[in-house]
Amino acid sequence: MNQEFRTAKGWSIFIYIFTPLLIALFVFLGIMPFMADEIVWWLVLLLVPVSIGMSLFMIYGLLSTYKGRIIINSDKVVEVDVFKNKELELSNIKGYRIDQNYTYLIPKNAHLKPIKVSQFIGNKNSFNQWLYTNFVDVDVIESSQEVEQILANEEYGRTVEERENKLKQARLVARTLNGIGSLLAVLLFFYPRPYELITLIALIFPVFILASLHFFRGLIRIDQKNNSGYPSTIYGFILPGMALALRSFIDFNILEYSNFWLPAFAVTIATSLIMFSTTSELKFKKAIDYVTAIFIVVFVFVYSYGGIINYNCIYDESEPKVYSSEVLHMRISTGKSTSYYLELKAWGPVAETEDVSISKSLYDRIEVGESVNIYLMKGKINIPWFTITEQ
Repeated sequence: MNQEFRTAKGWSIFIYIFTPLLIALFVFLGIMPFMADEIVWWLVLLLVPVSIGMSLFMIYGLLSTYKGRIIINSDKVVEVDVFKNKELELSNIKGYRIDQNYTYLIPKNAHLKPIKVSQFIGNKNSFNQWLYTNFVDVDVIESSQEVEQILANEEYGRTVEERENKLKQARLVARTLNGIGSLLAVLLFFYPRPYELITLIALIFPVFILASLHFFRGLIRIDQKNNSGYPSTIYGFILPGMALALRSFIDFNILEYSNFWLPAFAVTIATSLIMFSTTSELKFKKAIDYVTAIFIVVFVFVYSYGGIINYNCIYDESEPKVYSSEVLHMRISTGKSTSYYLELKAWGPVAETEDVSISKSLYDRIEVGESVNIYLMKGKINIPWFTITEQ
């Protein structure tokens, strides 16, 4: 076979038309701060790097579309790029791996870099036919090897039959935890009713994740690889935590966070260490182990934020201090979700005007110039927060 593959014609036309427009937009973004009567330097420091970085990225994409191609010869594959070319001997290709954007030709030699083939190449059927005829899916092979390792590991049972049953149980538990976690996330985001019950379940749900990691002794993993032989609880881990944090951000106005950081870091560190100690997937011998560890710590912190703020506000029984403030401005923020804000005159411990988030029903009932009541609470763990009602 001796064939060349470039970006599909339709995509090429799209890129050639719209990329120059985007480059012009980002260039304008970079010079926009200098067009004002008075230069705002923090805006310069923010927009100019974005302008330069995105413009260079777009220029690279344009050049890559023009010059980039994959050449398949009888003995090797060549990736032609803007700055350099890469090639792999066919005899040195272990197999392929596919994601949403690229097909990767994986070399047998771990020191060599894979060749990337865009999913938007032209004549893709011909390329796929060559690929599937000559090579194997590395993810499928590695998954089969992982299953074989599991079934040969006596830590998971005395006999192969016991180990097979343990793997089936782990898969069922992982699917169940992911399903419940996903359902919790949907309920928290779209219909948190009854509020206290749903948030309470979300608060204690990580206990079940940790219990599954401990009980199955590394058979259930936190991270997830394509076609891995190990079941993963990644969705049960990240989705309810993200929804809980988002719910906390939307529903509660926090006055100040000075008392938040110590419990947040304590919970994050303790929970992360427990997760590291209850799973055998992190050996900390490869870079990917450290990336996974950082990923875990970040999402544990997100979960900690949602859990601490919810606990602090929902279970707060302190007597509120009541203040009054005038509505100076009202605005609606739209995007993936719609948020409603009031700009309030200084009140109580707040010395400056500030925007606060409110519900749509309250937003519809008040107008600029009216006064509202502000109820300031101490917080269950001394993180002060407040609610707003009409007078």
